[in-house]
Amino acid sequence: MIRVAVYCRLSDEDRNKKSRMDESESIQNQKSLLLTYCREQNWEVAGVYCDEDMSGADRDRPQFNQMILDCEKGYIDIVLCKTQSRFSRDIEVVEHYIHNRFREWGVRFIGLLDHADTEDFANKKSRQINGLVNEWYLEDLSENIKKTLRHKKENGIFTGAFAPYGYKLNKDVKGKLFVDEPAAETVREIYRMYAGGHGYVKIAQELNRQGIPCPSEYKRLCGSKFQTHGGKPTSKIWTESVIREILTNEVYVGNLVQGKTATISYKNKKRKRVNEQDFIRTKNAHEPVVDMSLWNEVNKKIGSHRRMQKADGKRHVFAGRIFCAVCGSSMWKMSYQLKNGRYEYLKCKATKCGVSVCTNTNSIRFDAVFEAVEMEVKKLFLNNYNPAKINKNSLIYNDKKTEMKEETLIKENILKQNLNIKQLYKDKLDGIIDNKVFCDIYGDIKADIVALEKRLSVLEQKKDKTEDFNFQEYIDSFPRTITLNEFAVSKLIDKVFIGEPENDSRKITICWNL
Repeated sequence: MIRVAVYCRLSDEDRNKKSRMDESESIQNQKSLLLTYCREQNWEVAGVYCDEDMSGADRDRPQFNQMILDCEKGYIDIVLCKTQSRFSRDIEVVEHYIHNRFREWGVRFIGLLDHADTEDFANKKSRQINGLVNEWYLEDLSENIKKTLRHKKENGIFTGAFAPYGYKLNKDVKGKLFVDEPAAETVREIYRMYAGGHGYVKIAQELNRQGIPCPSEYKRLCGSKFQTHGGKPTSKIWTESVIREILTNEVYVGNLVQGKTATISYKNKKRKRVNEQDFIRTKNAHEPVVDMSLWNEVNKKIGSHRRMQKADGKRHVFAGRIFCAVCGSSMWKMSYQLKNGRYEYLKCKATKCGVSVCTNTNSIRFDAVFEAVEMEVKKLFLNNYNPAKINKNSLIYNDKKTEMKEETLIKENILKQNLNIKQLYKDKLDGIIDNKVFCDIYGDIKADIVALEKRLSVLEQKKDKTEDFNFQEYIDSFPRTITLNEFAVSKLIDKVFIGEPENDSRKITICWNL
């Protein structure tokens, strides 16, 4: 009996759901339609996979990924969707699975309403055209959303999901910040303390001593489902970084500064920092919490303090990679001038702001940690030393520049061919060419793109091997390296954990990148 995977997807949250745990009527309707069709065809339903509130461009859909895994394991004969766009709007995903991997695994794809069927070779071009149209839809949708959000920001409308500490959002007036008086008074006190001579750490210690909830805890206590971008964990105490952010944020004098980061593309949701001149700044967008004279006084003091610092501007080699083994907080570096010289130490950051949330309170000499880690690194690579590989690498390097040039040319050619398809589609819509001519030319262009992509894939696989090998060359030469530097640490080490003192020793755990 034919085993079928029924896949349903809905991108927008439906208004008819009683709660997020309920299935929307649209998902129910999709399931009903597809299950009825399975019964009519006398097919066995091997599984029903549903992703709700998930975009067709999203490649990280839990149920979708489970279905793909079941297909690969041979549990599925047919993947059945309402339309091809329910499976994915990303043409790369369509090509990768529907036109390639499914054929390898012996899986047939059917889009019920748009008649997409991989068993019917005659409609392959139609499926590819549908995939291209869906791709353009996503691109246009992304641009429209960006334009809408930018327009709102330029008009002083707050577009964030959570109000800054000291403010609250009003459901009746969307995009407007209102002063949250209890938190606002804490903000004012922070400004007064800094103006009075307290530093970031002293202010954090005082607020923690008084038991005042930090911004993330305050939001949770007020019933907010607060989380940072990417779901990263937040501190439960006041820290110097939180104090610094509050003291330098223009929002507290009534200004909105938005658009500080942006996604790389509609396919890649990672965010990158935007140049400061491109920030969207709106003055007097809401009621201020502190007056301008106090804000100017504080920030002038912060600026002069930065200029007066005697730091050499260099990060230590373990910066961002060394943590407390007890509570997971990062370790911060401090230094002391003693009679026989200046010494640097590492200490758990959770102990810095005056709250006993970690028992790992003892500091450790930085040079002791450095020597211990360097010794372990040298041990590791002395065991793996293989000089025979160095000569091979010179042969790989000779071809590398040529292959990089070819890779660049291929990518430019693929881009040009995709633009040709876009223009061809416009010519068809404008009636310049008929459907037959369109399909013939489209087929030729698509064949060229497939050939180029195959060659590109070969080059990229070759490049990956080369990069791995270059890394091995670095490993081979490492025992002769005198100093463990920041570059070496970034390549070799993911994290270093410092434990509590035990019998005059400290356990140092290294998590390798290898």
